[in-house]
Amino acid sequence: MPWLDSNLENPALRSLAQRIASELRLGDDHADAVEMLLANLQQAGQEPLLFRRAADAYAPSRYQRFGRHHILSPLWRMRGKYIGETKASAGHAPSAHALPFLQSKLARIEATAVFAEPIILRAEKLWNEKRAARVAAGIDHTDTDETKRMRDELRRYNAFMAQHRVVDAAGQRHSTHLARIFSQGSFEKGGRFYRASYQQLPGDERAKMTIDGQPVVELDFCSVHPTMLYLRAGLEPPEDAYAKDGFERGVLKLAFNVALNASSPASASHAVARSLRESDHQEPERTARQYIEAMPTLYPEFERQLFTGVGLDLQRLDSDIAAKVMARCLVASMPVLVMHDSFLVRRAHEAELRRLMTEAFQKVLGMPHVPQIK
Repeated sequence: MPWLDSNLENPALRSLAQRIASELRLGDDHADAVEMLLANLQQAGQEPLLFRRAADAYAPSRYQRFGRHHILSPLWRMRGKYIGETKASAGHAPSAHALPFLQSKLARIEATAVFAEPIILRAEKLWNEKRAARVAAGIDHTDTDETKRMRDELRRYNAFMAQHRVVDAAGQRHSTHLARIFSQGSFEKGGRFYRASYQQLPGDERAKMTIDGQPVVELDFCSVHPTMLYLRAGLEPPEDAYAKDGFERGVLKLAFNVALNASSPASASHAVARSLRESDHQEPERTARQYIEAMPTLYPEFERQLFTGVGLDLQRLDSDIAAKVMARCLVASMPVLVMHDSFLVRRAHEAELRRLMTEAFQKVLGMPHVPQIK
């Protein structure tokens, strides 16, 4: 935070920001920052909004227009009446959330999230002594023809999707604006699409959403990263790469993908255990060690890829597939929502989405084989 621009062209949000800035006796130069904070709180919904107090945390850059004073001063003034704060703890940044009074006001305002910079290049993540990841900062970069193309395509997609209304079962409208985030200081790492509010919903809640009042269907590439590895090795992919006797499929899927992204078995085991604890899994540490230690035996064909960070290379491939699906849907004037390796469209467009997913996978991988699409 922040990752939304303040130029939202939303009169209702701007009016609310100006009223709050006036009430708190903030100068006119702070009203834009208040508007940006409100947009971020609206986008976050029920999720906490992380922020930093460090002096170098908010240096103006291509990713944000405001400096530290313009962000933190309104934040401190809004505490108590408009904003609640959760203080920092070991491994966790402080966070803010809209209090019920402000939340009710934001809920009555149409969500209009506009990214200052939709193509984000991040440095490597930092780790503290307790192995808790700190969010990597966005770093500056020199634009190339490719980054310019990606930015133009994503801005066209975001502008198109802003014309469509995505609503969940509770009647809450969701922002569809996406940013494409690359990792480890390289445009060859990561590149997945994030930050639309519907991406925070669990699968059963996404299934209840509507696009312009019409029910949706979600289609998913099954075992997409194992399939990519099998194909790149010249091997025939199994029907389900995560189906192994004696292993719980969901935990195995988690452990395998963590093992592809981690730099060592120890860091992979820590990450899996953390995820299992968050889902209230019994004996998370023992289970994590068991599954991570079993990786080379379960997947001997990928032993050289495990614990190398190759997962970020695969994310670049699956994000390129997503970008092609989005671009083709845009040409067809077909609204589509993106969940990395799955997509949601109106039910009437299911067959067309399946065809576009198949063609995009074949185009990016350069091979005729396609994972199961369910």
